[in-house]
Amino acid sequence: MTRRLTIWQQKAQLVAPALATLAWLGAVAPGLASARAATALDATAFSDVAERSVRSVVNVATTRRLSNRQEQMLPPWFRGRGSVERPASLGSGVIVSRDGLVLTNNHVVEQAHGIELTLHDGRKLEARLVGRDPQSDVAVLRILRPPADLEPMPIADSSKIRLGEIVLAIGSPFGLAQTVTLGIISAKGRANVGIVDYEDFIQTDASINPGNSGGALVSATGELVGINTAIASRTGGSQGVGFAIPANMAITILRSLVDKGTVERGWLGVRIQDLEARDAVALGLSDRPGVRIADVEPGSPAAGAGLRAGDVVLAVDGAAMSDAARLRVKVAGLQPGSVARFDLWRGRQAVAIPVRLGRAPSLAVSGDRER
Repeated sequence: MTRRLTIWQQKAQLVAPALATLAWLGAVAPGLASARAATALDATAFSDVAERSVRSVVNVATTRRLSNRQEQMLPPWFRGRGSVERPASLGSGVIVSRDGLVLTNNHVVEQAHGIELTLHDGRKLEARLVGRDPQSDVAVLRILRPPADLEPMPIADSSKIRLGEIVLAIGSPFGLAQTVTLGIISAKGRANVGIVDYEDFIQTDASINPGNSGGALVSATGELVGINTAIASRTGGSQGVGFAIPANMAITILRSLVDKGTVERGWLGVRIQDLEARDAVALGLSDRPGVRIADVEPGSPAAGAGLRAGDVVLAVDGAAMSDAARLRVKVAGLQPGSVARFDLWRGRQAVAIPVRLGRAPSLAVSGDRER
């Protein structure tokens, strides 16, 4: 116990100066000297945000159909009756609309036969799958009979988050509902993590553990920044490296699943690889990062626009492309049929080529989209 208290005291000493500078604290009365303003801290401000935010986070429990092998282990008179397992708490979800839409992770509900959500006050509600997207690990649920007092969480523009920004992670680790942990934004645009096809993760050191999946990463103003998804760990527990799907990506996928029952992504039709620094120098790029096109698929949008194997993609629509994962996410985030400008390096000179993107194959699974 003493060791734990010491650790938390150290954390408090580290974060207090940063917290004091946040405008939302409102702890400093007008007219106080700036020196006093720099150290003033409203001790209840964090509590206000946390207590408000937990009302928008639910525990997700699912039932699953028994496998043939499991069913054969039942007494003969129980077999063949559509037997299902008892509800098990598998993760968390975030209420994002008053009519009962809930964001969570695909891996939380991908094998679900029935879905039960538990609100912060213990009420249990039945939900149905609207759709899920394995390629991003986003899933959308809908509460069947949403109560009138649902409190959706406000959504942040996750493109505006900053390194070092203080955040809360809220979810149900190990089934412990409405658990709140504190940390900062450790990194942005994390890719090549090897979790899903399209990765643009927010990294945080707020403690995330099994059961936090699908829960909320919340800004200091109480807005949804991301959907907690995974951890990097050698032990299976939190080691201070957690990943969240940015809110902008999650909401875009939600709208597509709700409106169309699928996820539409741009398609270029190339095989790409990171450009090593020594290769960049050899091509006359100094050490400027880029993405090399290794191959162009015949009949693809890239082939039709004149892209070639050996071209180096420097930017798409003005956004610099530092690695293959970033280019993959950028193209996927564009609408099929839209025209994107590709800034290339070809034969030791810059070339700009417009490309009309195609439609990428989707692995999205549609559920019940009816209200």
